[in-house]
Amino acid sequence: LVWEQVPIRVMADARLEATATPPRHRGEPWSLEATVHVEQGRATGLPVIQEADHLRGTLELVQQTLVIQQLHGTSLGADWQLEGEVHLNEDPFFEALLRTRVEAAELAKLSEDLARPWQPQGLVGLSIVGRGRPSAWPHMEVMAKIELADVAATIPKTGQGVRRLSGRAQYDHLTSRLSIETANGFLETSPFTLQGNVNLAQPPTMDLALETDVELALAQPWLP
Repeated sequence: LVWEQVPIRVMADARLEATATPPRHRGEPWSLEATVHVEQGRATGLPVIQEADHLRGTLELVQQTLVIQQLHGTSLGADWQLEGEVHLNEDPFFEALLRTRVEAAELAKLSEDLARPWQPQGLVGLSIVGRGRPSAWPHMEVMAKIELADVAATIPKTGQGVRRLSGRAQYDHLTSRLSIETANGFLETSPFTLQGNVNLAQPPTMDLALETDVELALAQPWLP
């Protein structure tokens, strides 16, 4: 099976179970229903992550709508699960939900300027909802729920270590807005809590509330 909608290309082994019903009236289209079992698939040209391997799952085709009952794959070294719908036409429209847990270091590679200098380590849970036409990227609706659990990082400006960082956040792709619902961890040995908003557009801006009891020596690099 090969499906291509530039720049996206999908190749996979597939088993097809299909039923075609002739039209009731002359000139009407045939009715087609099919179940597609996908194995050993690969996709390239994807937005952001570029490619996905080891695609496997079950899809249903009803007329011009492809229902993704459950599709599994691997990207950025992590397994993921996808479900949703693709409305097939000359310019396909999709609605989908993707869930995964990915290493923070792999995720940081997608943002060389912002995230990678922090050298993050640990697992990040993601639930990503996407809606729109791939041809319109990057002008598509994408919302991500983010869960951190025991993540570590190094502050580029000071070299100070952030440890045991846990919390929840949401990211809105269209506005480049990261909303931190709650986050807590340790700056070296000092506990802290954090919440607020970060606009990741260039240049980044922040509106954050930080609470901590910290030794003066640790705060010194942040003082004027």
